[in-house]
Amino acid sequence: MENVNNDFFSKIFDYPEDEMIKIYSSLNPGGQRIASKKRQYTAIIVPYRPTHFSSAINIFNYSVPYEEYFGGVSAMFRSQFEKLNGFSNEFWGWGGEDDEILLRIKAHKQKYCRLPTEIGRYKMPRHVRDKGNEA
Repeated sequence: MENVNNDFFSKIFDYPEDEMIKIYSSLNPGGQRIASKKRQYTAIIVPYRPTHFSSAINIFNYSVPYEEYFGGVSAMFRSQFEKLNGFSNEFWGWGGEDDEILLRIKAHKQKYCRLPTEIGRYKMPRHVRDKGNEA
C-alpha cells in the first residue's frame, strides 16, 4: 500500500476473479482476530455480488447510519465494477462516492449484500477530513 500524506484513501486493485477468494480473506474481519489469537475466528463466505463489509463502524455507534449507506469498506469483482462504469469523476473531496456507487449498482439491477452488524464491525481511527463534496 502507498502512503499518501498520511491521509486515508481509496485504491482500486485489479485481480483475476479466480484470485478474489484471497482478497476476500484479507478483507475478512475475522482475519485480524485469528492473527491476534484474542478472539474466535469468523469465516465469511461472500456471494458473487458487490458486498458492503463495514456495516458497523464505531463512529456510527456500530450500526448503519442510514439504509442506503455503502461507505467504508466494500468490494466487488472487476466485471461488476466495469459494468457500473467505475466511480464518477465528479467526486474530489470527502464523501458521496460510496452512496453514488450504490445508486449505480441499483441502476444496473445488480444484487448487493451487507455483512450483519455483528460481523462487519470496524473502528475508524481519528483523522482530519477535507471540506467534502456538496450533496
